[in-house]
Amino acid sequence: MKRWIWLVPLLLALVVYAPAPWGELVWDDPLVFDKQMVAFKSIGDAFFPPDDIFQWSKHYYRPVVILSYMLDISLYGNAQTAGLHISNVLYHLAVTFFVLLLARRLFRHLPNGWLGAVLAATIFAVHPIHTESVSWIAGRSDVLAALFFVPCIMLTLNWRDTGGKWALALAALCYMLALMAKEVAIAALVIVPAALALTPPRANMRIAADKFMPGQNPMVPPSFGFGFRANLRMWLATAAMLLGITGLYLVLRQVEGVAYGVPLEVPWLEYAARFEKSVAYYLVKVLVPWPQSNHAAWESAPGSIVTNGVFLVAVGLFVLSLMVWRRQRDGVLLLALLWFGAAVAPSIAVAVRHISGTPLAERYLYLPSVGLALLLGIVCCLPFLGNWVKPARWLVILLIGVYVAAGIERGMVWISNEKLWIDTTNKLPSHGEPWNLLGIEYLEQRKYAKALQAFQRAITAQNNATGRSYAKRNIAVIYQLQNDSQRAKEFYLSALEERDDNPEALHGLGVIYLDEARNIEQEGDGEDQVAAKLNRAVAYFAATLGLNSYHVEARWGLVTALANLGRRYELQRNPEQAVQHYQSALAEVTTLIAHDPALQSRQDIQNTRAGIRSALQRLAR
Repeated sequence: MKRWIWLVPLLLALVVYAPAPWGELVWDDPLVFDKQMVAFKSIGDAFFPPDDIFQWSKHYYRPVVILSYMLDISLYGNAQTAGLHISNVLYHLAVTFFVLLLARRLFRHLPNGWLGAVLAATIFAVHPIHTESVSWIAGRSDVLAALFFVPCIMLTLNWRDTGGKWALALAALCYMLALMAKEVAIAALVIVPAALALTPPRANMRIAADKFMPGQNPMVPPSFGFGFRANLRMWLATAAMLLGITGLYLVLRQVEGVAYGVPLEVPWLEYAARFEKSVAYYLVKVLVPWPQSNHAAWESAPGSIVTNGVFLVAVGLFVLSLMVWRRQRDGVLLLALLWFGAAVAPSIAVAVRHISGTPLAERYLYLPSVGLALLLGIVCCLPFLGNWVKPARWLVILLIGVYVAAGIERGMVWISNEKLWIDTTNKLPSHGEPWNLLGIEYLEQRKYAKALQAFQRAITAQNNATGRSYAKRNIAVIYQLQNDSQRAKEFYLSALEERDDNPEALHGLGVIYLDEARNIEQEGDGEDQVAAKLNRAVAYFAATLGLNSYHVEARWGLVTALANLGRRYELQRNPEQAVQHYQSALAEVTTLIAHDPALQSRQDIQNTRAGIRSALQRLAR
């Protein structure tokens, strides 16, 4: 076989994700990089995040992901969107390479095992289900978890075969990093023991391969996959590593107060229904990933006929793998199925327990799809299939071609917010969240009429109070941009009726009252009204910062309102109140720059700070 054949999966992955560097920051990407990452100043912050990070979820503890963002920002800067996408693609290429090495290691005893490994890695490289994880910057957690998870399995196999303590130590490090990238890595508690128990040691692989004759089954020694079981020391050390790392990880999560889900007061039959639907959804999606659905809903799950059929196929494959393990003493096929099951189990828990706001998601299949890739690779080199091996290979190659085409098509959908949310609203028109996100995209493009229509759909469609609140807030922004402050104020207040902790609605009201104070002041009358408007603005800006202390616009608005109040008290010859408000404004400027040192170079901030200091010096005389 050609030596360069190992490049095929990597090159095809590059072909599939070639559009990614030209893509925008989509979905939650702007939230992460514009509003959340400004809170992380040091490596320690990644492990112990600061308080009051905007929309920071306590359901997650993923310091490795945060560190990867910090590395990207240091390399590319905040504005280098292409660089962020390139990092995601490079991470995916690295995972593909590790899948190739793992498959090569697992298939070594099989005839044409190298070809099977290449096909397995290629399936993984181009699978359309990965588009969400690779093309979406905020979705890279699954990629990073796999980046450390797959080497962890390889290193534990090396530890078993060679007894090298360095391999066990590195496996522990990889397992910890995988957990800190995403919780799905907890699947190692099942997959590592399964890999140790079901795969033959390297020495036995060579014996099996040497004794294989064309047209016959490998002549596997009786000890194939079992001889090492007497090595109690190996098992105890591996168990200590897995349990120790898992315990340390859980302690760190507990220190950060990470939530493990929300209690659901629903009948047990509802839990059972969610379990069945989510399992069927992932079993179907991993093989037939159509249509693209970044906003999956429960109605996306297959119907009862498909669900029952999928379960029967899955059970049949499991029984077949058990038979192969029993007759051939080869558990690689069983390992592939267990890999998928163990890796998808945390996602099933997410669906059943409602741990995340997204109960079903295609990105959750990134690590489980390694199991599918291994399964299809094994089919291409199983000796007992006889004359069916070649047709199986051609079917897998055909599937790869279909996946490549589908992956490219999906990549074009993920290249912009507008394409992504138009695609989503066409598929799920009755759901409010996609309409909200499409409206935001139209708002940023200043297509106000289309934005209003989208936000109105978000209010009337299936949506929760948070979604309706943000839709009304965005409608208020449109009226504010059109200088209709009265209607803007009405929608801001309506948004707060839905959710009184909506920081953007509070900030919007602060801006309106600040603008009204300026307008009254320019007209030269209504001194009391000006002070009242400024005090209302201060209250709303302070409330915004109480919910999000890193809200730059709200803190700058608070600085402006406090400085204006200080100036008014100074003109009214009330030095005590003037000094108090000037000092408060100066403290807010200091906090603003501490949160984002880059703001120190802004001319308006420099001028305001200099003016406040000058006023304080003047009043001190």
